[in-house]
Amino acid sequence: MRLSAIVCFPYVVLAVVLMLLLPVPIYLSLFISIVLAIVLAYSLYAIKEKTTQQIQVLSNLVDALIDEDYSLQGKSQSDPALSLLLDKINTLSTALHKKTMKTEGEQRLLEKILNQMNALILVVNDNGQVLMANQAAQNVLLPNEHSGTSKSNLQAHHLYLTKPAQLNDTPLGFIQHRTGASIVAMQEAKLKGEYFLYRDNIISDGENQSLFLLTNTNNLLKEKETQAWQSLLRVLSHEVNNSLTPIATISRAMKRKLEAGNASDNQGFYKEGLSVIDERASSLASFISSYRALMYLPAPTKKQICLDSMVSKVVNLFRDCEFVFSTRFQKQATQIFLLVDEKQFEQVLINLIKNAIEASSEQDNHIGNGQAIKVELDLECDNDWVELYIIDSGIGLSNLKDLFVPMYTTKKNGSGIGLNLSQQIVHNHDGQLCLRNRESEQGAMAVIRLPLKLY
Repeated sequence: MRLSAIVCFPYVVLAVVLMLLLPVPIYLSLFISIVLAIVLAYSLYAIKEKTTQQIQVLSNLVDALIDEDYSLQGKSQSDPALSLLLDKINTLSTALHKKTMKTEGEQRLLEKILNQMNALILVVNDNGQVLMANQAAQNVLLPNEHSGTSKSNLQAHHLYLTKPAQLNDTPLGFIQHRTGASIVAMQEAKLKGEYFLYRDNIISDGENQSLFLLTNTNNLLKEKETQAWQSLLRVLSHEVNNSLTPIATISRAMKRKLEAGNASDNQGFYKEGLSVIDERASSLASFISSYRALMYLPAPTKKQICLDSMVSKVVNLFRDCEFVFSTRFQKQATQIFLLVDEKQFEQVLINLIKNAIEASSEQDNHIGNGQAIKVELDLECDNDWVELYIIDSGIGLSNLKDLFVPMYTTKKNGSGIGLNLSQQIVHNHDGQLCLRNRESEQGAMAVIRLPLKLY
């Protein structure tokens, strides 16, 4: 409007001056001047109204976007610039509508998932107000019998509370001062037992909040305990039956011979039977002894041991095996010192090397090449950890899941104790033991990962 006034005003003044200078009647000059002024005023007013209308349309569209009303759309205009802007706003409205629909769908799905969980999940602000809670938490926070409060304060099956509850006024008030993860004992009627409590700090809408998760540990422990007992009983039943079945069979046969009165004629049979009974009893006793060794492993007495000297000591026990040391092992093993219990860790190396030799031996016997059994040793290390690899050339591992199950074995005369015992020893040294198949070649490898000290 200002630009229009500035442009038009000189022409109006010029027209008035020319009329005054030219021989034009005064009344005609006044009439023309008034008409020009009216035309100018109307033009400016029309421009203002048109601009105001366009701005109002844009303002209404923006207000609709702010209110998340995406049904309002701008119509095409004759003004190209305004039409382009309206198209952009319409495109933005459509995109926001799609995003909102997607977010609402994800929110409903999240609410359904969280409300189906038995775990209690709630979000609390710094003032101790519960802003969000799943259905399990709502049942505890605001039960029907809670004095002065009812579930009407909550949106049914919604995570966010319409009226935030004060955590200190609920049975879960004590968790507000807990940090990190811990096990808590609950005495409430609906929450008796031990619960795993996890707390984490989050930021929502620029406000510091705390996320709490409580889950009952009894069900998890019972499930794990049941699985452990099933595995143990399966192995014990197998081992005991292997010993008791031949003992019972031979005992019944010996009893029938004695009842028949011809014991003196079958002394060889009795000797053989007693020998089998003695062998199976010894085997069962050895099995129980191995199990006791697994269950009562003493705490390690650690000291600094050179990796190279410890491996060399164990390797010398296996004279019939050819050991292949990698270039990395030869260069670095003398500089690596481990804080370990020497006797226990030597037992780990013996178990793993023995398994590698047996695996390679089975493959060599299957092929029938008659060559010396080879076991490779390699390592990788950095400033904090060392990984020792014991690599065989056998057929590989077919059942990786049950390798460390106590008493599980694929060997004819195996006890199923060695790998589990080795894993416990490595774990007591703050390390890890895993077995996996080789990627590019046939065979498997045992990997021992331990913290180290480089000198």
